[in-house]
Amino acid sequence: MNAPCPTVLGINEHFFSQKQGFAPTLCDLKKHKVLDIVKGRSERELADYLNQLKGKEKVKIVCMDLSSTYRSIVKEYFPNAMIVVDRFHVVRLMQHQCMKTFRELSENIKYNRGVLAALRTKPERLTEGRKALRDSFLMENPVIESLYPFQQRMHDLLLKKMMNKKSAESSLKNS
Repeated sequence: MNAPCPTVLGINEHFFSQKQGFAPTLCDLKKHKVLDIVKGRSERELADYLNQLKGKEKVKIVCMDLSSTYRSIVKEYFPNAMIVVDRFHVVRLMQHQCMKTFRELSENIKYNRGVLAALRTKPERLTEGRKALRDSFLMENPVIESLYPFQQRMHDLLLKKMMNKKSAESSLKNS
């Protein structure tokens, strides 16, 4: 990348094949442009590339996944940047944790992929059959039934864009 680093940088990694391996993509998130695709995954593999980047000190925000490798790379090479986890990974982590909690609370759910799928799916997208399956399961599991609305509210809140603290608090109170 010859141009200086943007102030808001996105880093996302893609797996191409066993032979090609992983490649991080660097994006200018303000301009919605891909800046570069680099081969490698570890700090050792990316060090030469990262050392040559111009304007690293001007990067204020790096939006990325939850990778500890990339967190340490950002702290090392972009010292003035704040790390922000992208919305996709936050939603995914929240859903994963909810499903894990549901599995811990119910032995029956572990082997019932239909119920798991129904609990992961947004209620308005469920077929009548899946709704009946979900509702039957929730009636038999009152603790999960009490957690399920929280999962749905959190999912909806996390998918809202352009929220500040005040609008997020208002959304939480109204749901």
